[in-house]
Amino acid sequence: MAKKRVLIITYYWPPSGGSGVQRWAYFAKYLEQFGVVPIVLTVDPKKASYPSIDNDLLKDVEHIEVHRTSTFEPLQIYSLLTTGKKKEGIPYGSIETKSKSPIKKLGRYVRANLILPDARKYWNSYALKAARKLIQNNEIDVVVTTGPPHSTHLIGEKLKTQFNIPWLVDFRDPWSEMFYNQDLPMTKASIKKNEDLEVSILNKADKVVTVSQYIADLLLKKSKKSKNDIHIIENGYDDRLFKEKYEKKTQNTIAYVGYLGKHHNYELLVEGLSIFVKQYPENEITLELAGNIEPVVLELLKQKLSIQIENHGIVSHEAAIQLMQEAHVLLFTVPKTNYIKGLISGKIFEYIASKTPVISLNSDAEEANKIISQFDTNFVVENPNEMASAINNCIMNTGNSQPTNDKISQYSRENLTRKLGNIIKVM
Repeated sequence: MAKKRVLIITYYWPPSGGSGVQRWAYFAKYLEQFGVVPIVLTVDPKKASYPSIDNDLLKDVEHIEVHRTSTFEPLQIYSLLTTGKKKEGIPYGSIETKSKSPIKKLGRYVRANLILPDARKYWNSYALKAARKLIQNNEIDVVVTTGPPHSTHLIGEKLKTQFNIPWLVDFRDPWSEMFYNQDLPMTKASIKKNEDLEVSILNKADKVVTVSQYIADLLLKKSKKSKNDIHIIENGYDDRLFKEKYEKKTQNTIAYVGYLGKHHNYELLVEGLSIFVKQYPENEITLELAGNIEPVVLELLKQKLSIQIENHGIVSHEAAIQLMQEAHVLLFTVPKTNYIKGLISGKIFEYIASKTPVISLNSDAEEANKIISQFDTNFVVENPNEMASAINNCIMNTGNSQPTNDKISQYSRENLTRKLGNIIKVM
């Protein structure tokens, strides 16, 4: 049987860093061994507005056929006006909410009401032109669009209308309910328009894939889709990144890897560590941070905590994995949103694959905690005292027990890609 050829349209692609790029980079890495040939359409990294760069990711996708286009980026104009530099002021998630700057206030209003569904929509005209040529010249069998940015799905919608080609939509995060939308001064008309765009995409897509049962149910309720049309494929971990093993650091290390902002449960993090320091003074600890840590949160941590704090900033994916393995405890928290029950951060699976104990600070993150709680070395805490006790338990039992490989392997990128390949092959 001939292999199916799938056109993957994604704004984020290596050398873009961050969690948004990893899902489809790793799907593409393994798809061909499951009977699907991936062809990627993305944006020229010299023109894109990426939150970070990670050139290490390129080695995993060097065998993939990739086509890149130009784009127009209004966020770069915003950055230039607010910082004097083209990319340093590009917001991650949403535009700053407490600034009194007239430019930033205007930027928030324009983004909220005139640039829907998001500021990357201006890539669409460039991508659409390239996608049409690729479909006409390459015998493409299936089109995939992945978001955020959810504006990418509008490209798939037009291709579906023109070519009547099977179309799979991937929701890495919700659309209308996305946590940073609550910071935007959206009018009722803009909220409705955004919701209408989402429903239109869902109803026209042939298949929908997302990362959790809760988000799947959310999408099912607002669409005409049946349960058979919406599939759950989690994020995962890649075996290559865990081939090299790292020893625990000599100093007791508590680590947090990823994005940490005002919507996360950083209050519990601060209070729990403060109580730990008072109750267990014999166990000196260091807090290591890696990722996009919002300045206001980082400043609060430094003010409130009397422990050593090392902020590595944004690091490569490989460096993040090393930090996970070297730590004695990994802290997990997700944004406090109305869909927190089904919010499963991609790093959960790498946390688990590192075999370092994990402490979840969101007791209401039900689906994430269900995954975390499969492993006896992990904890879900509800208050600062529980957190302090859990940290001490993890430190005192370092190396005593670890999750088994067979339990972890269900979340390997290779095994998850097999599920995706099976969906694509019947489209």
